[in-house]
Amino acid sequence: MRFLIIVFLMFSLLIPTNFAFAEKSSTTEENPKTEKNAPDVFSKLEDVPDMTFKINFDSFKYKKAKSANIYLKPGKILISFNGPLFLGQQTQILALSKDRSVYFMLPVLQRAIRFEADKFPKYTKELNEFFILPTYGEQVMKDNSFTKIGEEEVEGETCYEMQKKIEGKELTVWVGKWTHYVRKADLTSSKGTTHITITDLVWGFPVSDDYFKIPANMIVYDWKK
Repeated sequence: MRFLIIVFLMFSLLIPTNFAFAEKSSTTEENPKTEKNAPDVFSKLEDVPDMTFKINFDSFKYKKAKSANIYLKPGKILISFNGPLFLGQQTQILALSKDRSVYFMLPVLQRAIRFEADKFPKYTKELNEFFILPTYGEQVMKDNSFTKIGEEEVEGETCYEMQKKIEGKELTVWVGKWTHYVRKADLTSSKGTTHITITDLVWGFPVSDDYFKIPANMIVYDWKK
């Protein structure tokens, strides 16, 4: 009998602890990391309202996702995929360019969306087509349009200097299996094709806010309209 009373008392002491732990966990989940780390690029634009977009995947479907709702708010973008396998996916703004275009990633789709410079400031709720982004330097290594011009050991990782010409201009990228960066670059646009390159971007961190911010596991080149 005494043993049962002791067990009962121990059990009653554990209940409040579990509730407190659960409450703390739920509070932590309500503050996603993406919101805290979201870059404050919208401070550069004036009076950006909340916007909602809907994308229908007519020609491209990912794991039965038929469409996606995009909720755009200052400093935060929430992607909500509509399909049997999706409950929601958060992402962050990828870049704010010199021409005030806004780029951001759909990480699940491994694609990016671009707001054209002449559309975004007008808040027209129009969304440009998808732009395919290669992921990881290995894909650049397999791209026949790139030529290997050098290699270097960086923090224990072999990185390769790859180069190709776009409309007479050289695009040089350093790629490794896990890290890469771009240099000798600029933003040009002609005949419906936009080429994004970056000047002195090292390890995915920009030298100033005017340059594109590229995640460490992606590389950007030859964005086609």
